[in-house]
Amino acid sequence: MGLQKKMIRRHPHVYDTAIVETEEDLNRQWEKIKAREKDTCFAQDGNPKQIPSAMDSVPKGMPGLLRALKVSKSAVKEGFDWENIHQVLDKVKEEIQEFETALDEESPDAAMVEFGDILFSLVNVARFAGFHPETALSSATAKFEGRFRLMEEDLHRQKIDLKKLSSEEKERHWQRAKKHYDK
Repeated sequence: MGLQKKMIRRHPHVYDTAIVETEEDLNRQWEKIKAREKDTCFAQDGNPKQIPSAMDSVPKGMPGLLRALKVSKSAVKEGFDWENIHQVLDKVKEEIQEFETALDEESPDAAMVEFGDILFSLVNVARFAGFHPETALSSATAKFEGRFRLMEEDLHRQKIDLKKLSSEEKERHWQRAKKHYDK
């Protein structure tokens, strides 16, 4: 029902008596509707709700990393931001300490929440540094994958089972792969 109300509200030229003669009229009507929606937010059922938030425009169903960036940018538009990247990095360090405390207390739920805070803070580091966190993560994942594949190939040529190596041996092979990986 909420989606139906939203469609009707956003398309009065189709579902109501509004008249648009040109594409310019349609765009002007659209901007007015969007401005009104921003002033009056709508609940899940499509009915207006009283207390608007900068977060109301952020879809709940977005993937976590992208949603974190959008939430962050919405807060920034309202003037809620750090002054410099070093403050954001300090926040990351603080969140890591809180995560370590939760791990020490053996509280899996608290550790999960704190880990989420680390990720959210890192999204803000990326935003502040001027790059997209998804791009950075994709690049880092590809780099790890390439290095891992190179290490696997090397171990396979030497007929060495990765699972049977000690931590020190794994680290030695990993460092070798890092050294020889070109990308």
